[in-house]
Amino acid sequence: MGITVWAVTFSAIKKTVSRLLLLVVSMGYGVVRPTLGGITSKVLLLGVIYFVASEALELVEHLGNINDFSGKARLFLVLPVALLDACFIIWIFSSLSKTLEKLQMRRSMAKLELYRKFTNSLAVSVLLSVAWIGYELYFNATDPLSELWGRAWIIPAFWTLLAYLLLVVICVALGSFT
Repeated sequence: MGITVWAVTFSAIKKTVSRLLLLVVSMGYGVVRPTLGGITSKVLLLGVIYFVASEALELVEHLGNINDFSGKARLFLVLPVALLDACFIIWIFSSLSKTLEKLQMRRSMAKLELYRKFTNSLAVSVLLSVAWIGYELYFNATDPLSELWGRAWIIPAFWTLLAYLLLVVICVALGSFT
């Protein structure tokens, strides 16, 4: 049980940090603006709330029996995480839009091109995510008894790979400005 709690906590921290990293990069931190200023507390608050919601959901999913929670109880835990993910996505893309406008006004063409590529890669990742969620729904609907457990590892592996690819894009983007 202790190892499971540790793994779930580490996973929730990883998910939270990756979302926060995407958000601050899309705000132009380190490239367009030297600090986040007064918005730092809002970013951190969203991160803390997301961590708590994600941790609660993951603990229930990994520590309880399959039949411990009804659909309504599980929905009570899934819904906040989904809403917070939507908040992150909206805030990230609105921040990217503002950052692109600032770079265009400043005529920073190299940075503008880099942020356009970053925006495109994020848009592609969102589209891939939506398609993958459709696959997950299909997979779970056609395998309600987990008979295809030998292929089930692909579902979480996709999310890890997608997060890794976005991290590589960010590292390449920020690495060219240091």
